[in-house]
Amino acid sequence: MESCDIWLSTSQVAELTGEDIRTVQRKVKSGKYEIRLCKTRGGKSGESYEINLNSLSADARKDFYKSCVKDTKDEPEDGLEEPYQEEHGVPLNLAELEALVGRDKFRRMLAEAEKKAEVVREYLQLKEEYGWGDIKKAAGIIEEKFGVKQKTLYRMEERYRQYGIAGLVRKLPRLNRGTRRRIDRELELFFRKHWLKDSQPQVGEVMTLMKRYCQKNGLELPGKDTIYRLAKDIETQEPDLYCLGREGEDAYIKKFMEKAVRQEPKFVNQIWEGDHHKLDFFGMYNGKPYRFWLTTWQDIASRVITGFTVAIQANGQTIGLSLRHGVLEKQLPVWSDDISPAMKQALDNMQWELEDLNQRAQEVSIPFTGLPMGLYIDNGEDYKAKVKKGIKCEGWDYSVEVKGMCGILHVEPMFCTPYSPFAKGHQERWFRTLCMKLSKHMPGYCGSDNKERPETLDEKKLAEQGQLLTLEEIYFLLSHWVWEYHNSVHSSLGMTP
Repeated sequence: MESCDIWLSTSQVAELTGEDIRTVQRKVKSGKYEIRLCKTRGGKSGESYEINLNSLSADARKDFYKSCVKDTKDEPEDGLEEPYQEEHGVPLNLAELEALVGRDKFRRMLAEAEKKAEVVREYLQLKEEYGWGDIKKAAGIIEEKFGVKQKTLYRMEERYRQYGIAGLVRKLPRLNRGTRRRIDRELELFFRKHWLKDSQPQVGEVMTLMKRYCQKNGLELPGKDTIYRLAKDIETQEPDLYCLGREGEDAYIKKFMEKAVRQEPKFVNQIWEGDHHKLDFFGMYNGKPYRFWLTTWQDIASRVITGFTVAIQANGQTIGLSLRHGVLEKQLPVWSDDISPAMKQALDNMQWELEDLNQRAQEVSIPFTGLPMGLYIDNGEDYKAKVKKGIKCEGWDYSVEVKGMCGILHVEPMFCTPYSPFAKGHQERWFRTLCMKLSKHMPGYCGSDNKERPETLDEKKLAEQGQLLTLEEIYFLLSHWVWEYHNSVHSSLGMTP
């Protein structure tokens, strides 16, 4: 039994079927009709039963729906609108309503209207009992019993008297609900022209200009919500155009250009990406604290660090040495000198044993060798000879070192966009991993800037006490950490490099 079913009294059923009440009662006793018990004021036991409309014949149900509405050709009284109208003003009867919303939804809407009709009918009965002079008392009883406010009850009564049960069916939604009203194309182009500027005008400012434009050209000004929705759509659905117009060409190139033109290499040694990185911890050189430079080459397809060098300065020589390290065969280093306090602290922090590292160096070989087809490199002065100030990617030439090694190896160099760290995204991501997994565990860790620098760090004191790593120790530890990195699962690959 569904909650949206419509229940009728025996007298209503008798009127619909053209039978007398006794015949209807006999059919109820024989089980032909579906019934339910309900409490009433009359009756011997204070209960009566109602009959489900769906258990009646098709003709009886059809007559019931017809009786619920007046002829749709009749004009409504007091200037009230018909309860349902399509977009073009054509009134709907219940049959048209069912065809419009579907049978299931129609039955639910009609059941809600029937409950309201019961409230109205009881209110009308109370009005007859108390008389027209005490309408508020009758309305108060209904409000206390059903929770319907008096003003709402009066409106329900008025619509019930005019349209029957159809007047109590809840309001239909707009037929084109869910579709947005489009702004005129001419006005849309006007809005785009004045809103997509690097001065970043507010929507309200453009609306003022649009209002004057509409008055001058006899156009209808769109609503405020429509214009704000247009601005939101441009920002979310056309982010590249929004960025280019309101943030400028530089921001557009950084956010969209490289993503559009760069493609991931499909095989190993197709493209190597190179960059410098200043280590995030202090080492020791000639008894003084020093932050060494790391120069690396990474194969983009496999994420393998093919070659690297650690040096006092990053220059053309370190570029060539790290590339040489990547091309030639290589072996993990073995540590045979004494263990310094800084070395011991670093091994303890990394949970490493020196014997295990030396044994690994003797047992494993590094299989990463070979020449790349192309190099994706930085725009630093050590990679290129010059960059005209204010003219990016124009007027540059290769530095002597880059030109020499690329010419000898027959490798094609490609420069990334200047001042764009994310243009070398693979290297920048690897440097962050290096910092989290290795640099933070090294003595003398200082972070990449003053915000990350520990307050208790005193690199000069650590250097005097011999608590900082030397260049050779850093290279040894870094080599073994890179080996572990190559044998751990990479998030973007789903496998080890």
